[in-house]
Amino acid sequence: MALSDIIQDFENLLENGDPYDVIIKSSDDPLKEFKAHSTILRARAPYFSTALDTNKIQDGVHYFEESSIHSTVWPVILRYLYTGQFDFNEQQFSELKNLLEAADQLGLEKLMDSIKLPPKETINGNGTVYEPVPSMEKKSNLLDINELSPIFSSWIDKQEKISDTSNYEFKLIYRASRDGDTYESFHDHCDDKGANIVIIKKKNSDRIIGGYNPLDWNGTGWKSTMESFIFTLSNRSDKNTAKIGRVIKEKHDKAIYCYNNGGPCWGSKDVRSGLDWSVFPGIIYEDIGFSNYFEDEDYEVFQVIPANY
Repeated sequence: MALSDIIQDFENLLENGDPYDVIIKSSDDPLKEFKAHSTILRARAPYFSTALDTNKIQDGVHYFEESSIHSTVWPVILRYLYTGQFDFNEQQFSELKNLLEAADQLGLEKLMDSIKLPPKETINGNGTVYEPVPSMEKKSNLLDINELSPIFSSWIDKQEKISDTSNYEFKLIYRASRDGDTYESFHDHCDDKGANIVIIKKKNSDRIIGGYNPLDWNGTGWKSTMESFIFTLSNRSDKNTAKIGRVIKEKHDKAIYCYNNGGPCWGSKDVRSGLDWSVFPGIIYEDIGFSNYFEDEDYEVFQVIPANY
C-alpha cells in the first residue's frame, strides 16, 4: 500500500469520526466540537497522555477542552496529528500566531519548526513598519525569558556587570505541565541536550527558583563543575530581585547530581526535585536568601545555545 493511501485512510478516519472516544471543544465557540481518537492523540502528542488522564469521561468518551487553543486551530492541528500534513499558506497572520501557540502548548516541536510567520504589519505616524515576532522556542509560561536572558548570559559568562544583550539563545525543551510531570519525561526531553537552565515557579507565589547546569542530566552520580549556579527571583516580574548562588569552590565535585529516577538536582539539597522541591543553599552553593520545602506550580527547562552556534 502506498504511503498516500495510508494518509488518505487516516484522513477519512478523522473526517468520519466513528468510532471516536474524544470530543474536543474550545471555550471561544462552545457550539463547535471535534471528534478524535485517544490512541492517535496519545501516540502523536505526549501532551495528551497526561491531559486525557485528568479530564472528564462520560460513557467512555473523553470530553476535552483547552481554553487557550482557538477553535479555528483545532482542524489544522488534528489533520496534522492524523496525517502529518499541513498547509498554512492561506492563513492570516493572527491564525498562524494562534496555530504556533497551540503547537507550543501541545509540544509539537516539528510543527512549530515548520510554521513560518510573516512579518506583522503595523501602522504608525511614519508609515508601515514591520515588527519581528518572538520565537516560540523562547516562550516561557513562568517569566519573561527575553528580559532575563541578558542576566542569565552574564551569570554564565561570569561577567561582573550585567550586559544589555545575551550571548546565548534559550530554547524551551521541557515543560512539566505540557510534556508530563514525571522523571521519565524530564529525562526523555533533557538528556543529551548539554547546558541548560531550569526555571521553577513556587505554587501560589511569584517566587522563581532555578539553576544552571553547564553539563547534562544523563547518567547516574555526581558531576563536577565550577560553572554551575542556582538562583532565585523573589518577584518573577522584577528582574532586579534576581540573586545568584555559585558553587562553592571546595565542593565543586558535588555540583550536579544525576539519576534516572529523579529530576534536576544541584548539590545535596541546595535545589533538589522530589515530591516537593527542597531548597537549602549553603551546603554546596552560596546562599540565595531563600530556603524551604515547596510545591511547584510548574517548571521548565531551556537548552542554552551560544548565539553564534
